[in-house]
Amino acid sequence: MIAVDWGTSSLRCYRLDARGEIVESRSSGDGILNVAAGQFPRVLEKQIAGWKETPIVMSGMVGSRQGWKEAPYVKCPAGFDEIAAKLLEVRPGAWIVPGLSAATWTGFVLAATVIPPAIPVVSGLLTGLATATFRARPLPVVPFVSKVVIYGLITGVVSAVVSAPVVVYLFGGVTGSGSTFVVAFFLKTGQQLLDSVVLSGLATDPIDKVLEVLLAALLYRATPREFIATLAPTQSSAA
Repeated sequence: MIAVDWGTSSLRCYRLDARGEIVESRSSGDGILNVAAGQFPRVLEKQIAGWKETPIVMSGMVGSRQGWKEAPYVKCPAGFDEIAAKLLEVRPGAWIVPGLSAATWTGFVLAATVIPPAIPVVSGLLTGLATATFRARPLPVVPFVSKVVIYGLITGVVSAVVSAPVVVYLFGGVTGSGSTFVVAFFLKTGQQLLDSVVLSGLATDPIDKVLEVLLAALLYRATPREFIATLAPTQSSAA
């Protein structure tokens, strides 16, 4: 039997004997992010060249949307029979083991409806505190730049922290965005997946959010006062 641990940034293969003990192992940096679409069979064959054992059982991100083929999760509680019934054959003699999901509807609803709005809410509140500075004429350069940077950094940190569980538990840490390569870098250094996603967010989100706050501040500054006045709630007169 050949066991394969195919993750985001690395590929590890193990040749096992009849007792399940490792006879030989090989590893490379051919994680799924480094494999072009359609090249998974070729990469696997290169890695296990000379090994004739079957079956080949693979686990890890190789079964994600960005991997060889997506293997649907098996809901917990699940035993060996339930897992075996969901093995995904990607070629004769080669199978992907599905992941296990303990997600609940409560967690899904929280991730889909509560966490994403938290980012624009925080951004909106911070921008609201700076309206006087953003609208002031002439432009107070130092206060303007300071608030853009500080509020952008705060929003970026909030974004990195609150979005990490969504990225990990709903997308397996791989979203297809450019930050996925940063996640792979931290995984390569030995960090756990959740830690890698958080660190990736802390490394990239603050810069992104500073630019977003700057754009929002400039747009708000350029918006005519008359138009802003039309958005204010009208006060009804007492009868």
